[in-house]
Amino acid sequence: MIEFTDQDVEKYSKSTVSGTGFLAYRDVEKLLSKLNLKPKRALDLGCGSGRSIGVIKDLCDSVTGCDISELALKNTHKSHPDVEVFLNDLSSKQYPSAKFDSIFSFLMFCHVDSLQSMSQELERCYNSLNEGGFLLIVKPNRAVAVADFSSVQGVGTPPELEGDCFNVHLKNVDLVVEDVYWKPETIQQECEKLGFSYLALHQPLGEIADNQPYRDEYHESPYFYLVMQK
Repeated sequence: MIEFTDQDVEKYSKSTVSGTGFLAYRDVEKLLSKLNLKPKRALDLGCGSGRSIGVIKDLCDSVTGCDISELALKNTHKSHPDVEVFLNDLSSKQYPSAKFDSIFSFLMFCHVDSLQSMSQELERCYNSLNEGGFLLIVKPNRAVAVADFSSVQGVGTPPELEGDCFNVHLKNVDLVVEDVYWKPETIQQECEKLGFSYLALHQPLGEIADNQPYRDEYHESPYFYLVMQK
């Protein structure tokens, strides 16, 4: 797992749900409604400093935050003092909590640096969900490395093979982060090995009504949403 420095955590915490990043969250509620899924008791896996909790909180009965950064969890507690948080133990088979009805993971699996690490994280997800519970993963497409997007831009050599690392400049906070290229089909296959069933794959495109400064977002999807069910 690629970890952020405390300095990067603080920079990233200033990022907002706008520009290219707006598309990572815009269609969550609509997709859940289409699939008739109720988040109920939810886990935000890789919650960072709490930005995504602010997006999904009103959709759920309750939300718990989880991250590998203690500083990020402290920031989450400051912005959402009513939300329980815990540190992700990467050696565990299950999250240290009662089981969840849903697990959301926004822009976290792009920091998983091997298939083994991916499988282990997905196993924790599977073991921590109630029967019928769902996992919703939002992850960047390869397009973030090559397209002309409004607030994210690839830096240097784009990835060619799955598992390749590449750099992305987050323009709105002037931060370069390291991502890992994985196709949605690969994550789906790893999920299915554990017993998950496929529900949906969604590729959001920018719309004029979003009122965002889009460029290539109108015809290239920066992110995919993958929904799997236990």
